[in-house]
Amino acid sequence: MGRSKALQSLLTGRDHSAQEAERLNIITKYVPKAEMDRFLNDQLAIINSLNLRDIAMYKDIVAASILDEEAGVELELKYFLDRAREEKSQTIFKAFLNNGGQTEREATDFMGIFADTVAELSR
Repeated sequence: MGRSKALQSLLTGRDHSAQEAERLNIITKYVPKAEMDRFLNDQLAIINSLNLRDIAMYKDIVAASILDEEAGVELELKYFLDRAREEKSQTIFKAFLNNGGQTEREATDFMGIFADTVAELSR
């Protein structure tokens, strides 16, 4: 919620509807009850596809960033450099470069580069 919105809510005692809370960024997403099962299944499918070490890494970075943004950035860089040496990362980097990363195409078709990279890695 953040400090300002928390103080406003506490001091005024004002409640917010779920839709209003989403619009004010108090909650991440409003999901109607009829769509909840599908939404949760989609979210769980994404989370289940992650490695446990990736989840732990993301938690570390977020926790560090909340306390000290610069420390969070430094930790994220450390994780990136550690993992950049791994074969999986090297494969992704090569595919990204093969599809126009670090070229003029990156300035005009960044999403296309990612789509082509994903397509190459999916083969």
